[in-house]
Amino acid sequence: MSVTILEALQNANFNLRHRTSIVVAQSQFHNAVTLLEKEYDLSDLVEPLLEKYGNVEDVPEKNIHKVDFKSILLGQEAICSDGLGRVIAFKNNYPPEWVQIETYADNKRCKWDPNNVELIDPRRRK
Repeated sequence: MSVTILEALQNANFNLRHRTSIVVAQSQFHNAVTLLEKEYDLSDLVEPLLEKYGNVEDVPEKNIHKVDFKSILLGQEAICSDGLGRVIAFKNNYPPEWVQIETYADNKRCKWDPNNVELIDPRRRK
């Protein structure tokens, strides 16, 4: 049975408190913390990643900031190094790919590498 990163942390905590298996707890804790450092979420499953990559050190970073050109919308809000703004243009032919953002604060227009832009899901509600 596969556990989430949160469950791995809870299991490690239980094993440490009850001194059932310090070695297992250390492994669970190490795997969970390493995946969190690689930007995985608490709800991501641990075992499929370990099975696919062999060990936690070989699991690649989760690229949460990669722009998905299939779902990008003109006018969609985005965050770049210049601040919060809206997508006004993009190019998805390789190479080079870029996303142009116009910031709200100063109307600055800059083209960014997609890895340096975080799109805000227009369906997200607070």
